[in-house]
Amino acid sequence: YKGLLKESGFYSVEFLAESLRNVVFKAFHPSYGVVAIKMPKFTGTLDRRTIDLHRREVEIYKRISHPHTVLVRDFTVIKGVPAIIEEYCPSNLRKMLSEKGKLNLDEFLNVFMKVLKAIVYLHSQGIAHGDIKPENILFTEDGEPKLSDLETAKITLEQASASAFTMEYVAPEQLNREITLKTDVYQ
Repeated sequence: YKGLLKESGFYSVEFLAESLRNVVFKAFHPSYGVVAIKMPKFTGTLDRRTIDLHRREVEIYKRISHPHTVLVRDFTVIKGVPAIIEEYCPSNLRKMLSEKGKLNLDEFLNVFMKVLKAIVYLHSQGIAHGDIKPENILFTEDGEPKLSDLETAKITLEQASASAFTMEYVAPEQLNREITLKTDVYQ
């Protein structure tokens, strides 16, 4: 993917992270500045469904605007590979907890209240996140928390993929492919 990104005008491309389904790179682009680029893991073939899932995530982001959700700047398909271009956040709650052990009460309340406001906002828009976990709570350079990864988000009338859930944080109703706003409260 690094070569594809460089061919598309991205510089200083470096690997940031990976999940079961995606890889994330940090890069600089003259039009965007420093960004994170989320792309699906390559498993030999990329089907239309994979591209559609990434496009759907961006469509959900386009419907929202909140200071504590990650800002998605663009969506592109580079030689058949979908790429979500979003604001770069250098840390996440999992990394912070690994380094500190735990947050003090003031830090916890600050993060909790801001993420909760983002969740309440999503719910007011009829969107259930569906995968709230420490890895999906990112932090900007200034330490502001941002809720990320709407890949499994569900607009209340749509179905989400059951295979996309993180089992450690799955709510009981998700096992039956049902996501409601209460799912986020459980997580």
